[in-house]
Amino acid sequence: MLLILLGVAAGALTTVAGLGGGLLVLLLLSAVEGPKAALAISAAALLVGNTHRLFMLRDKLDAGTALRVVCGAFPGAILGGLTAAWLSDRALSLLIASVVGLALVRPLLKDAPIVPRWALAPAGLGIGVLTGNAGGSGLLVAPLLLSAGLSGARYIATSAAVAVAMHSGRLGAYVSEGMMNPERALDAAILAVGLPLGNLLGERLSHHLSDRRSAQINYGAMALCGALALFGIA
Repeated sequence: MLLILLGVAAGALTTVAGLGGGLLVLLLLSAVEGPKAALAISAAALLVGNTHRLFMLRDKLDAGTALRVVCGAFPGAILGGLTAAWLSDRALSLLIASVVGLALVRPLLKDAPIVPRWALAPAGLGIGVLTGNAGGSGLLVAPLLLSAGLSGARYIATSAAVAVAMHSGRLGAYVSEGMMNPERALDAAILAVGLPLGNLLGERLSHHLSDRRSAQINYGAMALCGALALFGIA
């Protein structure tokens, strides 16, 4: 039941604010199960959640931008997933904490420069590698897509498409390296039940929230993630 509720909260948060739900799931699971189990479980569940979000917003997708990013992000996620299998739990926890640190400082930075179309695939490659190692795909993809000129529903739909590709790639790597077992697969399936429900809830809530309120909700979630990250590396 707790996994389903976690899925609902994560799906709603990402649909309202565009990112944050996946990282929250990863950190909570890491605190209980350890980082390798958390990476495997979250990859499978978030694949379901982002596929559902993409289906909901399919008419808003910027296919050209998504394809360019995915050309780098998909192979990068496979490489990062393979690397995660032989990194120590301590190293993975530090990587995850570093991603959370980026989440906390990103709103304090000035607007990112515009990324040219040709640079989307190379940038996606780097993001894919780090996502395979430490999760946090929404956080890493967000500034890239925003700097490419996307916003609102187009940004959320395109972000979901990129996330589907990255979660597919890293999940395949985790399975091939033995990081996924039947028990973790069951946890992922339970968690995945809540994510589409959270997507639907978030879609309804988004009509009643201003951009400022959505940003405040997201930053509050990131602050919670920061506390969880410190707990994980303590």
